[in-house]
Amino acid sequence: MKEEIIPITEVENGKRSVNARDLHSFLEAGKDFSNWIKDRISLYGFSEGEDFVIVEVLSSPISGSPKSRPQKLIEYHLSLNMAKELSMVERNEKGKQARQYFIRCEEELQKQMNSPQNFANSLRLLADKIEEAEKLKAITEAQAPAVDFVNRYVKSEGLFGIRETAKILGLQQRFFVDMCIERKVLFRENGSLQSFAGWIDAGYFEVKTGEANDHAFKQTRFTSKGLEWVRRYLKIDALLATSENTIPKEGK
Repeated sequence: MKEEIIPITEVENGKRSVNARDLHSFLEAGKDFSNWIKDRISLYGFSEGEDFVIVEVLSSPISGSPKSRPQKLIEYHLSLNMAKELSMVERNEKGKQARQYFIRCEEELQKQMNSPQNFANSLRLLADKIEEAEKLKAITEAQAPAVDFVNRYVKSEGLFGIRETAKILGLQQRFFVDMCIERKVLFRENGSLQSFAGWIDAGYFEVKTGEANDHAFKQTRFTSKGLEWVRRYLKIDALLATSENTIPKEGK
């Protein structure tokens, strides 16, 4: 733009606005600003929030003036369309100049939007969004086995024995038991597998005691909460994924 006869401010999303006081001054309208803008809004049905916004500001004090304190001012920021219409209805030479000026500003903005540089920026933004979508898809797919595991077992209210737990996790029972003993999940006591008090208190196991055939017994079972915990604690998913040919799996 060769000459800026009325200041234009760029706001969000590439939109532009005009201060109504600047337009009023340029148009040399007969009325005072406050009455002029209110009359125009009422007469032509402009909508606040769509055609203009109102902002309260404090004016700078005038040195040596009895009104040296800042005064509250009501500012109207107009869309280019509203500024163009107000210029047209003024029906004078200044109004014609202002309207043509705003039309040129709109044409210039449109050229900028269609420029190769802006097109390249749009392509980069699109590429970024596609990349984010691909990352989200990969995360979702990676989490799918864990989500399925939770839906199938963890949300149940049942208890799971050692053999059943190993089968659910896809491991041979002996290999699973050895892992649990090594990682201090289980220990052997009088020939049976038991868990530590801390894990029981955490709700990962339930212990059933009783007597059968004149012999006392103690049976430790995983809870649904414990089933999910031991899968994460022993990193079963990562173990199976990275040791496809070396980990003894259930059924082999």
